[in-house]
Parts: sequence; structure tokens; C-alpha cells
Amino acid sequence: MKPDDIFGIIVRTIGVLLLLLGLWYLTFGLAEAIGIVAGETPDEAKLLFVTATSAITIALFLIRAAHWIVRFSYPANAGIQKAPASATADNETDNP
Repeated sequence: MKPDDIFGIIVRTIGVLLLLLGLWYLTFGLAEAIGIVAGETPDEAKLLFVTATSAITIALFLIRAAHWIVRFSYPANAGIQKAPASATADNETDNP
């Protein structure tokens, strides 16, 4: 594995962990809003919903846009594209 592949895995892993944290905050915020758990302050459920929403949004961005972050972090590897093996084989047979 190349360093940019490993970095992409790390970015996606952070996204998954942040998603789990956001879901935890969302669950706990719902429990406080319903009244299952008593909060310390009256606005704690709102704060948990805001935190959960922002954590889930950032997590989904990290999971979906990890390739953009990797491309930004490793710009030297971004423009290098390998030709598929079938395309090079077709070009060799077409030449007389």
C-alpha cells in the first residue's frame, strides 16, 4: 500500500468514528428530549442536537470526500493515471 492509500483509510476511519460519536449524541439528545434521561440544564438537548448534527455532517463529508482530501494532501500522485491493460493491448494490435 502506498502512503496516500493509508492516509485515505485513516481519513475514512476518522469519519466513521465521528459518525458514531454523532449518533451517540443524537441518541442521548433524543433520550433527554423525550424525558428518559434528566439533563443538567434545560437547553442541553438542543446543544446535543446541534453537536450531533455537526458531527454527522462532518463525518459524512470525511467519508464521502476522502479522495479529495488525499488528492489535496498528495498532489504529486493526483495527475498520474495508469492506462488499463486492455487499452494498451488494443493499441498494439491496431498498429500495422
